[in-house]
Amino acid sequence: MASAIEDEFVTCSICMSEYNEDGRKPKVLPCSHTVCLTCLQGIFRNNAIACPYCRQSSKVGGHLDVRKLPNNSHALHILKLNQQIVELTTLEDTCDDANFHYIFTVINIGASLAVSLQKLIVPPPNIPPCIWRQTQSII
Repeated sequence: MASAIEDEFVTCSICMSEYNEDGRKPKVLPCSHTVCLTCLQGIFRNNAIACPYCRQSSKVGGHLDVRKLPNNSHALHILKLNQQIVELTTLEDTCDDANFHYIFTVINIGASLAVSLQKLIVPPPNIPPCIWRQTQSII
């Protein structure tokens, strides 16, 4: 139930599957691109992985070492927040005190999600910082 903006961060662009905590765990390559573990294992050749985005080659010891690449904790956090929103918004829409607490929690989770997405947006290298700050205030 991710928005179009979130899809970029929670979906593997190779297989188009949503990341998860198991076989589709988002792994960060040394070039900083993220690919799910299943796709990484599929492109692992001769103890190296060529990034499917930038083609930078990275040496890795073996299939077990592919699992040791760092997880993209931001993507996992966004998935967790999305799941919490789904769970909380499936409650019946009434205005009693218990549901008020859940609605308040959903608002807080949404704010946390927005902060997580903001951290993932990196300025292009050729944009002056003063212009980037103005762009960020619009987002």
